[in-house]
Amino acid sequence: MMYFAYNEKNEEFFKKIYDDEILRQMFKYITSIVLIEDEISAFVEQLKAYENVGFSFYFYYMDSLEKEDERRICGFSNFALTETEEGSFIDISHIDDEDMHKYFNKIFQDDGYFIVSDNFLRKESYEEQVFKKIPERKERTWNPI
Repeated sequence: MMYFAYNEKNEEFFKKIYDDEILRQMFKYITSIVLIEDEISAFVEQLKAYENVGFSFYFYYMDSLEKEDERRICGFSNFALTETEEGSFIDISHIDDEDMHKYFNKIFQDDGYFIVSDNFLRKESYEEQVFKKIPERKERTWNPI
């Protein structure tokens, strides 16, 4: 698992996962998770366990929310996450494109960083091979609102 600071390049890559048809099929679970601060360590351990059996994820972790002790994690995975006692999980996979674009623009207004599975990043991974082929396909255009 790797952590990346927020920057425009990482934000655009995050959005490409949603905008590209094949990547969206691969990472079909799009989740928004709100956890209390005390649950973050347990959640990260849960992600490591998923990663160890070969699953991949690409999440954005936001430090600031309305409530001081809450944190939001939003992003993509190729597995369904299990809910925790205190957290609230929302499957946002079925939101239409326009609302999803608004949602993404809103989350990137908050300071945060990316949490990316090693499986996603490893050289010659399936994800890397698919992503390299994106320029060869007709891409959907990201329309910031």
